Amino acid sequence: MATATNITIKDEMTPPNQAGDVLLEKTSADDPEKRSVDKSVDVDELLGKELESIKLTNSSNESTKSKVPATPPNPYFEFRQLPDRGISIFAKASIPRGALITAERPLMRVTKAHYMAEHVEEAVERLPADDKKKFWSLASAHGQDRSKYPSRIHPDVAEHEKNRIRQQHAARTSSSPTALSIFMTNAMECENGAAVFETAARFNHSCIPNAFFSWNTIKHEERIYASRAIEADEEITLSYCDPFYEFSQRQWELQHYGFVCVCPACVNLDDVESFGAESRERRFRLAELDEGTSYPGTFADVLRGKIEMAKLMREEGLSGTCLGDNYLSIARLVANAQSPDFNFAHKAATQALDVYTTCLGADSEKAIEAAKSVRAFEKQMKK
Repeated sequence: MATATNITIKDEMTPPNQAGDVLLEKTSADDPEKRSVDKSVDVDELLGKELESIKLTNSSNESTKSKVPATPPNPYFEFRQLPDRGISIFAKASIPRGALITAERPLMRVTKAHYMAEHVEEAVERLPADDKKKFWSLASAHGQDRSKYPSRIHPDVAEHEKNRIRQQHAARTSSSPTALSIFMTNAMECENGAAVFETAARFNHSCIPNAFFSWNTIKHEERIYASRAIEADEEITLSYCDPFYEFSQRQWELQHYGFVCVCPACVNLDDVESFGAESRERRFRLAELDEGTSYPGTFADVLRGKIEMAKLMREEGLSGTCLGDNYLSIARLVANAQSPDFNFAHKAATQALDVYTTCLGADSEKAIEAAKSVRAFEKQMKK
């Protein structure tokens, strides 16, 4: 990836003031109460000299990064080199909505949800020579400014997680690419762990993507579908972020990949008539509704909230599991109401099925589940 779920693998360094446990704290030299703490922080000690223990690439690996690899045979896309974004994937012909753009098995895989640097290095070392060369040719978000990240780990974090955070931070700020930095930049969630895919890793990010990726648990492969119609010569993009994140949250998460997003949802925010300004309002409202409809409330309030969420996601150009799950939730909500409306439930479930089939494939678990709901509501309508 530019170089990830829907990242793929979420980093353990969450931004301050974000929902959830704050794993790291960033001290400020402008805060008199924290100034003495800042002076006592030894970054090398914090990292535990992880830079010395994480394996670096050799010069031959660096040389492969400037070359555009051969595009695998396919009817839809080709690799292209962009001057400011590296290797990207573009449509070489029109791609219809719901088309399967690519499906592939992992190039390498780590079957641990909370992987460490040594797990990644061992997996890379086991690769055949050709696959190892492919892995080292992928993008690496190393060389980042360590001052942009929190400098202290929260004392309540378990020691194992502290070590993992230190390793990730060391790989991200190292002067050379490492197995871990490449893995973190390109890995996608894959059942109990994460995996790197040679082609899928080349898709760049957009907060309003035109394609959707997911791991198919039946075929055991990563699939990427066109979530809307894509024109010839249009870049094919995926989203590495939670779709309900606000602008600042998205930029925080994306900086871990070493870039600043400049998609239409992230620019011209001060222009009230721009898409970016409208997007910021929609995402704020989506996050608000997502939290509000997750807690018990009146039937009418929850239903109105979920219907509004579907409308906002459509306006924003968001699809995938977030939209499909919302439609299916609406269907079940009205079907289980005190006075059930199976006609309404059937329409909502049909919408969910359409989204799942388009973005995940008809043989995905979610599409199969939605199809069962559609049939069940049809039976109820006939009674």
